[in-house]
Amino acid sequence: MFRGSSVARVDEKGRIKIPTQFRQPIESQFGNEFYITSIDGTFARIYPLPVWVDVEKWLLNQPEFDPDVMHFQEALTYYGSMASMDKQGRILIHSDLREKAGIVDEVKILGQLKYLDVWNLKKLDERIGSYEINDAKLKALSDRARRES
Repeated sequence: MFRGSSVARVDEKGRIKIPTQFRQPIESQFGNEFYITSIDGTFARIYPLPVWVDVEKWLLNQPEFDPDVMHFQEALTYYGSMASMDKQGRILIHSDLREKAGIVDEVKILGQLKYLDVWNLKKLDERIGSYEINDAKLKALSDRARRES
């Protein structure tokens, strides 16, 4: 499980050093292979390869010609590339995705339980700042949790 967030730097070659808090569970549970992609180009999503394989299995069980599934898969493929973590804990994010998402200099890496998201700091601050969490939304989340348990 990946929890919390950390700031990291993108080097001149487009590599990000995975922070220790995420690197240790990755190496012990998943190995050094990743699938890096995005659903919309605004950030990069880093899947440990075994987690990505589960996503592929889910996609295989979806209706092949459902437009929503097709668009989702196209985005994941368009932005996607395989990557390996080197001995220093660095992984390369493909240049097209880095440019589109503005992944340069300092970035924020979010632990999203099964995968990591890499965001341009300014874009993420704007996104988080735009959220409106109010009593009605909290109640809706609480109601959903009750229905699912």
